[in-house]
Amino acid sequence: MGARERVRRVLAAAAAIVEPGGALHEEALATLPRETGWPERDVRRALELCVEREASEDELGRLLASVPEERRVHVVLAGNVFVAAVRAVALAWASAPEILVKPSRRGTVFPRLLQRALASIPGEGHLTLVEHLDVAPEDAVHAYGSDAALASLRAALPPGARCWGHGHGFGVLAGDASLDLDALALDLNLLLQQGCLSPRVLFLIGEEDEIRALAGRIPALWSGPPPGPSAAVREYIDTLQAAGEIVQGPSFVLGLQGDPEGLLLPPSAGMLHVVRVSTVQRACELIEPWARWVTCLGGSGGLAEALARRLPAARRAAPGCMQRPPLDGPVDLRTSAPVPGYSRRP
Repeated sequence: MGARERVRRVLAAAAAIVEPGGALHEEALATLPRETGWPERDVRRALELCVEREASEDELGRLLASVPEERRVHVVLAGNVFVAAVRAVALAWASAPEILVKPSRRGTVFPRLLQRALASIPGEGHLTLVEHLDVAPEDAVHAYGSDAALASLRAALPPGARCWGHGHGFGVLAGDASLDLDALALDLNLLLQQGCLSPRVLFLIGEEDEIRALAGRIPALWSGPPPGPSAAVREYIDTLQAAGEIVQGPSFVLGLQGDPEGLLLPPSAGMLHVVRVSTVQRACELIEPWARWVTCLGGSGGLAEALARRLPAARRAAPGCMQRPPLDGPVDLRTSAPVPGYSRRP
């Protein structure tokens, strides 16, 4: 069995967890809400819509081409989005038959469910869950987390070890007053804005009164919990009250600005920053300082196309599909090759 078959084994295991009525599915619904703090409704929706369980031959080919062959891969998972474990394991097994997975302390349930599902599916590949890293100089590491955490991890690796890090990122949406609000609701609510593809900025081009009317309808789309009472949330609200507008719903905060001097990024979860731009060029100028952190660009039309040219490494997504990318490689396409000394398959 080769890398392609190992990946298909991961997809079969993920399908076993997602299958309604199955023992693993019921256990996931019983345990994940407690661990994540997410309502069962949102856990159920993430399992149904965001867990990869199929891929075309072309998508598998691109996924395999995104990683090199390795002897052993260590996977360091983040704790913000539990479904990310499926793609992380698939990428690691595409690279090596032996992988060691270190879950976040905040996210152990889903990796354990995945390990148990894999144990019931025969085939090549060995997955071990570990609490601590023990990286040899000839090993590779796939790491997910904050930029600071990745920098600390890289500094601690032995000489010769290779690290592929996927750090901080956020999603951007672009459109006009005809924006599909049903699609926007799906992009916002899936994974409760916790993922690196989740939209936190929405650029809109059009007349001021039309954009303001549209923005006023967005807070009602949010079905998740309200943003926490953090200093970052308070600072964002204070800033917009002085240099823009705040539109609040029962559990959502929307900031609205027109052609601001610079782009303001809100904290994640329950918040969206809407920028009305008078020209496509103005949107491109505003996103430029943030380009390195944009992982996904959603939307269609001239504004989205112009932003895409400024964000060549960002994943493109149709409205409503930002949180459901095909299994064709890492969700984060900004890192073209791990460092140091890490090259992909030809």
